[in-house]
Amino acid sequence: MTAAQIELLQDMQHLSSSQQCRHRALSRYFGQDYEQENCGACDICLTPPDHLENGADIARHVLGCIQALGLPFGVNYVVDVLTGSKSARIQQQRHETLREFGALKALSKDIVRDVVYQLVDQGLLERTASDRPVLLLRAAAADDVLTGRKEVTIFTPRSIAPQQVGRNDSGWRDVDRGLFERLRDLRRTVATERGVPAFVILGDATLREMARLRPTSLAAFGQVRGIGDRKLADLGERFMAAIAAYCREHGLAADVATSEPVAQARSAKVGSVKEQAYALFDQGCSLQEAAAKTGRAQSTVANYLEDYVAERKPASVTPWVNAAVYDRVKAVGIEIGGSLLRPVYEALDGEVGYDETRVVLRHAGLR
Repeated sequence: MTAAQIELLQDMQHLSSSQQCRHRALSRYFGQDYEQENCGACDICLTPPDHLENGADIARHVLGCIQALGLPFGVNYVVDVLTGSKSARIQQQRHETLREFGALKALSKDIVRDVVYQLVDQGLLERTASDRPVLLLRAAAADDVLTGRKEVTIFTPRSIAPQQVGRNDSGWRDVDRGLFERLRDLRRTVATERGVPAFVILGDATLREMARLRPTSLAAFGQVRGIGDRKLADLGERFMAAIAAYCREHGLAADVATSEPVAQARSAKVGSVKEQAYALFDQGCSLQEAAAKTGRAQSTVANYLEDYVAERKPASVTPWVNAAVYDRVKAVGIEIGGSLLRPVYEALDGEVGYDETRVVLRHAGLR
């Protein structure tokens, strides 16, 4: 492939992933200005992308990395440095010692690469035209961003954005907008606490479904699209508490049923596994045994056990928690209030795991 062909291919790739109006991009490519702000016809203008939360900070990391590298490198190398790659080339250059090394390791390489191209589109970076293109800082413009004299807007990469739908389309049908905004605020808080962009925590599509279904039980929360075992264990309690509080404030019903076929199929699948877990609990199987036999993560099986205790009300939970631990957790739960796990867990100095704590609190009627 000739250098000219490679350059044309790169131009096409750039155009397809760009977040700017297609008509404007094509006009500029052929050396003409396009004065309209919105053409009203292309996919970008018809369904504008959302602003990426913490996008300005991500952009500054990208620009700071390129500045720190000193010599010009290609897009993929810059992305590798920012995401903390341990490649031989980075180690040979000793670029793992840079402050920006791994600064965006919480993001995928595709997302960081998309941000780099957005900065090229905005004139903050220049990508040279050659068979081995490299990135150059547009010094004055980039310096304004790095020093805070100028703000930069980054859009959510289309590769990770939920399917674009109109605000009145089915994607928003039955969604409580107030709850959606409440959940977005919570997502932003969690993201700030963890130092990652908000979309790494949960996507907008997942928040919309939460605001539609309003789940306040572990079983219901686990059926939300985008919520797997890990998210359920990590975020479930906090988001369910926010949903429950909002429903109380506004007199809304929680745990709304859905008639969507996919959700029904998912519910049936979850239900069958849960019934299997219940049968194992009836036999006195431990969490580890139940997890192995159902093929589910232990955190998920712990959710089932908590529901089992609430529904079946066994006289004792000694198959899963020994008596001494039970008495200790119950006493702390009574003393500080056991409706939330974290305060009890912290009061126990982390010596009792979350799974045991939640089972005791549920059995003792404190949750």
